[in-house]
Amino acid sequence: MPEHPTDAGAGVVVLDREEREALRRELRLAAMDCGDINLMLDGGMRQLTMARLERLQGIAAVLDAIGWSEVDGAPDRQPVTVTPATAAWLSRNADELVVSLAEMDGEDIDLLALAVMRKLAPM
Repeated sequence: MPEHPTDAGAGVVVLDREEREALRRELRLAAMDCGDINLMLDGGMRQLTMARLERLQGIAAVLDAIGWSEVDGAPDRQPVTVTPATAAWLSRNADELVVSLAEMDGEDIDLLALAVMRKLAPM
C-alpha cells in the first residue's frame, strides 16, 4: 500500500494535535498485534503473516499522512492528506475498533481515535 500524497482522489482533512495523538496511540496498539511475525514465519503461517504485514503497511501509511510524531513548534491544526487506499484501510480498522470497544470499556481517547478514523475515512 505504498502511497504518495499526490495520488489521484486524495482528500485533505484538518486534524488538531489531540486528534493526531489519539490516532497515533491507537495505531501503536494495533501494531502490538504484529509483534510475532518471526514466529509466524517459523511456523509457516503465510496467510496470517501476510495479514500482519498488510496491517503494518496500513499503519505506516497513516503515520506518513499524520506524521510519525509531533514536531516542536508545529501548529496545533494541520492539514492531513489521505489517499483512497489509506481511507479504505482506516475504514476497515475503524470497524474493527467498534467491535473491540463494544467488548470492553473504551476510554475517551479510544472514542476520539475512532472519531478521527471516521473523519479521515467517511462512510
